[in-house]
Amino acid sequence: MDTSNPRRSREHGQVLVLFALALVGLLAMTGVVIDGGNAWAQQRQTQNASDSAAEAGSVILAQRLAGATAPSTSYAGTCPTTTGDLWDLAVCQAVYGAGGYNAVSVTGAYYTNYDGSQVLGNVGGGSVPSGAQGIRATTRKEFGTYLARVVGINQLGTGAEATAVVGIVKTYCPPGAVCGTLPVTFPIQTSTCAGNGTLQVGKNPWPVTSEFIAGTESIVPLCKNGPGSVGWLQWPCSTQNGTPGLISEISSPCNANITLPAWIDTSDGNPNDQGVEDALNAYHGKLVLLPEFDNTRGTGNNLQYHITQFQAFMLDWAYTAGNNHPQCNSAPGTPFVDGNGSNGCVKGWWTNAIITGSVEIGDISQGTNQPLGVQLIR
Repeated sequence: MDTSNPRRSREHGQVLVLFALALVGLLAMTGVVIDGGNAWAQQRQTQNASDSAAEAGSVILAQRLAGATAPSTSYAGTCPTTTGDLWDLAVCQAVYGAGGYNAVSVTGAYYTNYDGSQVLGNVGGGSVPSGAQGIRATTRKEFGTYLARVVGINQLGTGAEATAVVGIVKTYCPPGAVCGTLPVTFPIQTSTCAGNGTLQVGKNPWPVTSEFIAGTESIVPLCKNGPGSVGWLQWPCSTQNGTPGLISEISSPCNANITLPAWIDTSDGNPNDQGVEDALNAYHGKLVLLPEFDNTRGTGNNLQYHITQFQAFMLDWAYTAGNNHPQCNSAPGTPFVDGNGSNGCVKGWWTNAIITGSVEIGDISQGTNQPLGVQLIR
């Protein structure tokens, strides 16, 4: 006699189907959480990449507006179009290079006016349009999914847009920001040292360049007899004296909002300490701000420097610990320091293009001698 229950077997089959459906739903919900979180992180990275691309292109515009020579060497990055304008090519390579470095596709790059409200033309379009003071970059990133594949979603994408503009720097190191502003000042004009170690100030300003190569490098002297303690400064926010304080101000720049022009006190630290040179050279290959002065007052430890501006400087190497006569009087770089064996120097490249958080947005005339900065505005 057959005692099987067909209805009960059908109920078992229904339970299996419901369980399978529930499992798919559970996996889908888990996929939303995991892949949704990943998508959010990818979106942040894509936005950061757009910011970087817009800033990179605007830095090149700042160099152009500052009157630098058009770069003749290629920047990292490949421009997708053909352009014979060296500045347009440099901007294009900088924008697309920044996109590639951050693993995103640059889907659009445009020149804008000073406040980003008007698009003036395409980056890589053949020339830099008149009035171009900003870059708008759009980016896209595709990425694979994890659990969302269960419901047939194998790939997601994110997009972002950013605009950065060039403005005149008015505030340095805003409160809450950590700036690579070194406590050593130099004359605005090209200078050397005399045989007795006295600073010899020239008539021409330091050359500004956008090509960080041996042929454009500057040798900036630190003369033994100053004026003052070879130009080393005591920042208003410093709480330490002596060499440890000087090293600390170099390695961990303090936050001081300085309104220019300003009289700044001389540091009483020992710049010939090896720790000072090592702290400076930690900035090798990085862009820093160096204060420049046009006058002094007082004497000795009471001497003050009249700081009129900060200039961006790509640091190659610093020689401050003494006995640096050979390094400061040989290539790469010009002019040679001359003077005696006690003089030091820093080697690198002056450029007006810096990235800052506080600029005055407005029209800028090409060839301006005012310090320029790049600011994200949207």
